[in-house]
Amino acid sequence: QHKDKYTFALNESTLLYNCKRGSCGTSGTFKQLLREYGEMVEKNYELHRSAPKVFKVPASKIQPAGKKVADYLELRRISRKIWEHYGVGEVNGNIALPYYEDGKLVLMKFRAPQKHDGKGPKAWREEGGKAVFWGMDKCDFSRPLTICEGEMDMLALAECGVVNVTSVPSGAEDLSCVDNCWDWLKQFDKIILFGDTDEAGKEMVKKLVYKLGEDRCYTVENKYKDANELLFKEGPEAVREVIE
Repeated sequence: QHKDKYTFALNESTLLYNCKRGSCGTSGTFKQLLREYGEMVEKNYELHRSAPKVFKVPASKIQPAGKKVADYLELRRISRKIWEHYGVGEVNGNIALPYYEDGKLVLMKFRAPQKHDGKGPKAWREEGGKAVFWGMDKCDFSRPLTICEGEMDMLALAECGVVNVTSVPSGAEDLSCVDNCWDWLKQFDKIILFGDTDEAGKEMVKKLVYKLGEDRCYTVENKYKDANELLFKEGPEAVREVIE
């Protein structure tokens, strides 16, 4: 009727397919799908599957945050109660940000405890870890999820009493966390996106809306660069207002 060539989805594990057009709903085995298109069915047909990616468990041993790290976080208006809640510590004098999934450490990220001078990377990750959302284990599926562009912004929102807040692991550069955490993400009915107001941040929000679905995404309007700057300039109430 619509002259479509392909409208089906195929499950690589079960080799079952179903038509995605609502008025159809046809489903069956992959062999039945081949016959539907007049293709030859091999006796022992096996769909090519890519091997699951193997991630490395972080080797860095996180230590309690020292004075320099604690002072920097306080300067960013983040209280000890909040950053300790998310396991922030120290490795080799740098701020250590541990990422957990189902209670297991899967990624370690670092940043220097000082304002970035533009030389070298602002933050970096231990190689081989799994890109997931920071703080995802502390979220409740019955509440809206808020996604930020960085850990400092996430801590700023948490400091203001915003619950169910997470951060992508590498700003706007790497959104593989969406694929890695899809089963977790699909359980949220409402997702609030709080990106930076620069071009990279706007592009990240645009990509996330596309990946997560327009029907459940809401975007925050902020006149400052990011959530942490809003907290610094106008205080917690202003942060809660833009979220609302």
